[in-house]
Amino acid sequence: MEMVNMSYVIGKTCPMCFKFKSKDRYDFSSTSKHMRYECKECASKRNKAYRIRHKSRIQRADRIGHYVSKYGLSRECAENLVDNRMGVCDICSEYAPLEIDHCHTRGHVRGLLCKSCNSTLGQAKDNIHRLKQCIKYLERDES
Repeated sequence: MEMVNMSYVIGKTCPMCFKFKSKDRYDFSSTSKHMRYECKECASKRNKAYRIRHKSRIQRADRIGHYVSKYGLSRECAENLVDNRMGVCDICSEYAPLEIDHCHTRGHVRGLLCKSCNSTLGQAKDNIHRLKQCIKYLERDES
């Protein structure tokens, strides 16, 4: 007959904090249904430290994934956009943190714009006639 370690059934000692904790203080592996190596508290601390150390890598990966899923870009195109985020705006040619500009009716990506230029297009609802009227209005003031 096989011997069962009864202490493991009710809990175990976490190898990180060296405290005996009940099994409800451990997460379970979704694939093998076994208790994880370390308790939830230690795992949380380890994960938080990892996120702090690798913040920029995680943000880059999150942004690439966002561009791929939201705008349907290829991974390579999304990586190029993320890597060029501190560049020149396609409208005003100023150096600034850039945002993706996309067509709201067709959904395709048009380019990278600074926040101000992207907001201007958005406020004008991407309407060319409206933007031309704005130009006429500004030119009227110059005379």
